[in-house]
Amino acid sequence: AHAWIKVLARKVGRNAWERYVDSCRRPHVDLSGVVYTCIFNPGDGRKNWEDLFSGFIWGLRDRDDAALVVKLITEEQIWIERILMYYRRLGLAHRCKVVLLTEYLQPEHMLDLVRASTYYLTTTRAEGNCLPVMNYLAAGRPCVAPCHTALSDYFTHEMGFIVETHPEPAIWPHDSRLRFRTTWGRIVWPSLVEQLRRSYHVAHHERSTYDALGVCGQRKMAQWASAESVWPRLRSALDLLDVLTPRKPLAA
Repeated sequence: AHAWIKVLARKVGRNAWERYVDSCRRPHVDLSGVVYTCIFNPGDGRKNWEDLFSGFIWGLRDRDDAALVVKLITEEQIWIERILMYYRRLGLAHRCKVVLLTEYLQPEHMLDLVRASTYYLTTTRAEGNCLPVMNYLAAGRPCVAPCHTALSDYFTHEMGFIVETHPEPAIWPHDSRLRFRTTWGRIVWPSLVEQLRRSYHVAHHERSTYDALGVCGQRKMAQWASAESVWPRLRSALDLLDVLTPRKPLAA
């Protein structure tokens, strides 16, 4: 990636590239309209941020009140530049807004971001849990997301808009031999565009549907992940473990 950026920098001139990057900076962000938020580490190959940007910009390019807010879990300049370069190479004229948040946000500011958001959006290929989706569902924000891997444990069409996927060969994240022993979900890009447009329409013209999606997400997260729901199940599991594996007596 470093070499790739350096090659382009030499072609367009490093000073020109730096001026472009500086021109993208904004000290303050005012969020309004239909706001889609996504939080991820761009270095995680599962996150599939290329489809995120291209699908959003193409799907809602003529909607000047639509905004994609991407909170990056990194401050490494290499990843910020790589994303900006990808955006620039897309070359898609659009009226919708794209915002990158690269600085650390305090918890109260993360809550402000939730409050400003209409939807949580992800184009991930695989998840072990996806806490951001769970957090936003718990806050009553519907999601536009695929329904595969761990997401399929709790995410349904009753709490958002499901992006179609197909299984694709993949490696386990920590397999040092890089063997294709599993699959992840390859996003069907036209489905992503369709669900973005559908979600935008619902936010504007079907308020009762939007509210019902939010309530269902909150209810599901209360059943799935609240302390009141989790602790009794955890206690039962620990009690069963205690019965199956009796403790050894302490040495005198």
